[in-house]
Amino acid sequence: MLADLVAGKPTMMESGNDFVAQAKSSYTRNVANIFGNYTKTLGESHNFKVLGGLNTEWYDFERTYARRNTLLDKTKPEFNLAIGDQFTSPLVANDILNPGLSRYAIAGFFARVNYDYKGKYLLELNGRYDGSSKFPTDEQWGFFPSASVGYRISEEGFMEGTKSWLNDLKIRGSVGSIGNQNIVANAFLPVMTNVTTNPNPYWIGSGTTINPTVNQPSNVDPNLTWEKVTTQDIGIDIRIFNMLGLTFDYYQRDTKGMLAPGKTLPGSFGQSSRQYKLRKLENNRLGTCY
Repeated sequence: MLADLVAGKPTMMESGNDFVAQAKSSYTRNVANIFGNYTKTLGESHNFKVLGGLNTEWYDFERTYARRNTLLDKTKPEFNLAIGDQFTSPLVANDILNPGLSRYAIAGFFARVNYDYKGKYLLELNGRYDGSSKFPTDEQWGFFPSASVGYRISEEGFMEGTKSWLNDLKIRGSVGSIGNQNIVANAFLPVMTNVTTNPNPYWIGSGTTINPTVNQPSNVDPNLTWEKVTTQDIGIDIRIFNMLGLTFDYYQRDTKGMLAPGKTLPGSFGQSSRQYKLRKLENNRLGTCY
């Protein structure tokens, strides 16, 4: 029979050894977002908007496992009614039941300034300062700015004759970067795992034990940091008859410090490859949207 940990029913994973087991997982996520904005118009022509704030997130995960063999009464699966060996890990490795602990936190400060002159000339400046506990202490923070400009030609005086059918004609350009920290927590830490066929120390002979044995530290990159994606874009927006719109964009996107699995290494190396390796990717694209 397979273990039914929810109902607490006695189970049998090996012949002649009934047991009671329980697994408990706890997830906690706290999120805070705070921001404010300010709008100001000067001389009926110069329009300003300012926004600033912060966001932060904490995540905690913990899982525990308990098992005791040899139930006195198989119809009453209670720990106090079991008299056999006790375990704090499944006898067979199981990603769902294995005890574990994971924690990480992220934080970001952001600001944006918008300016336009009579809705004709447009400017936007953005900045983010982000931090993540998934990286080494000296690499946890990154600054990611962006800027864009636009020119709404349809608002010019010489375009008055097109107002009846041309609702919007705008050319624009932008450049900016964003950060990516989508990796597992603590990927930069060299971890030594227990070298056993199960979570308990090796058994040798009839009941003789040796001290727990561990692997050599895992092969990791101690300089992991934010993946930085920079995009340069130029585009045109057109809208006619209040019903048909066309957007044209040409952009170049460069990814630096790309987070990706490392290369497969020969067995003679004695270790697997680093969990993540820094790479670079470039992408050019032309796009339209109706």
